[in-house]
Amino acid sequence: MALLEVKNVTKQFGGLTALNDVSFSVEKGEIRGLIGPNGAGKSTMFKNISGFYTPTKGEVVYDGKNIAGTHPCKVSSMGLVRTFQECTLFNEFTVFENALMGCHMSARSNLFSAILGTDRQRQKQAREKTMEVLEFMGLADRKDQLAGELPLGSQRALAMAIPLNADPKLLLMDEPFAGMNPEETNHMMELTRKLQDKGITIVLVEHDMKAVMGLCGYLTVLNFGSLLAEGTPEEIRNNEKSDSGISGGLVNMLLTMKDVEVSYKNIKAVKKIDIEVPDGGFVTLIGSNGAGKSTTLRVISGLVHPSKGEITFEGQRIDKLSADKILKLGIAHVPEGRRIFKDLTVEENLRLGAFIRNDKAELKRTLRRFSIASRVCVNGVLRWHVVSGGEQQMVSIGRALMSRPKLLMLDEPSLGLAPIIVQEIAKILLEINARVWRLSLWNRMQNWLWRLPSMPMCSKRVLSRWMEKPRP
Repeated sequence: MALLEVKNVTKQFGGLTALNDVSFSVEKGEIRGLIGPNGAGKSTMFKNISGFYTPTKGEVVYDGKNIAGTHPCKVSSMGLVRTFQECTLFNEFTVFENALMGCHMSARSNLFSAILGTDRQRQKQAREKTMEVLEFMGLADRKDQLAGELPLGSQRALAMAIPLNADPKLLLMDEPFAGMNPEETNHMMELTRKLQDKGITIVLVEHDMKAVMGLCGYLTVLNFGSLLAEGTPEEIRNNEKSDSGISGGLVNMLLTMKDVEVSYKNIKAVKKIDIEVPDGGFVTLIGSNGAGKSTTLRVISGLVHPSKGEITFEGQRIDKLSADKILKLGIAHVPEGRRIFKDLTVEENLRLGAFIRNDKAELKRTLRRFSIASRVCVNGVLRWHVVSGGEQQMVSIGRALMSRPKLLMLDEPSLGLAPIIVQEIAKILLEINARVWRLSLWNRMQNWLWRLPSMPMCSKRVLSRWMEKPRP
């Protein structure tokens, strides 16, 4: 029997249609995955279901009742509660005090009941229940610790404990695994399964496809506000329509940026930018001069630090790490202007990119492969009048590849090069991506980016959005 039915829901904000005639149903006791790229309408759907938004059209039927437009407080009292993308904890409260707030519907008191003591039994039951929930979530030993002092994984668990204390029948979980390392993710997955074992129905929005595939028996895919596909994870993976939705969201994200802002004193170079970089793909970052493209690459590589927002790489927060630590994690940055040392040989320039490596024998083979692939002699002295601009760019890219990165970022690699040289570099990079490396991120290569199997992103100070590839 369906506990939740979304019927032809449309949500418009002025001229923008965030959800367009979306319908799906969720059975009691299941864990349903609601997936899709950024901007697909997943969080908007949660807000329509939980009462934060009223659908422009359509119905939201929960436990046999149409709750569309119902106040969130009333919706939560019916057993439909949600978590949020951001950690909405009170950092100055203890773990116990935060979890206790989930009992506010069942343990309400007023001035008179507090003075007369008529609510003592309810308050006692609420405290006992809160301790049981903390025990269940593995947080009982931290009950007196301030929430702001918890590591991210424990904060996420506490954020789940609050709605669990409200006795939910249906729990909407909005990206509960965001920013977690693999160990924290596995722990949260176990907690989610325990919630299902308690009879709680779960709808899960998440970009961590390992977690989605491991938890969900059925997936609903949204793309640009519309229902793209439904089915089991295997059916979605094999669904041709889901390819336009980034394989229905079934692509692990190597790098994610959320609400990132970068300021140089009083100047905001990047404002609230969201980017997802899938493992094994090409992403193109384009925009006008001054749009913040180079700054975006610099903040990823740790040359500058964001004033706000989060950057995660392979599930680990990197926005506060130094550039050398980020390089060791597997992110290499080819800066604009090549930045090679003119008085060093080609080999010496390349070896600068391999300072974190200890495998000397393999390093020599790598240098030899570079010489063959790029046709740049590794023994010649690298001077401007000897080595061409295209060869200099090859050396700059090769130096970055010497660190064996998982993510390769290139800042205007076609700058000042003839079209034939640009095509040659593009060919080599495609071969690298196909054979060895997992991802490349370009910056401003509009003239030929459409020839590549890339996912272009338009960079603006206020907005980062997906763009469709034009028809040839």
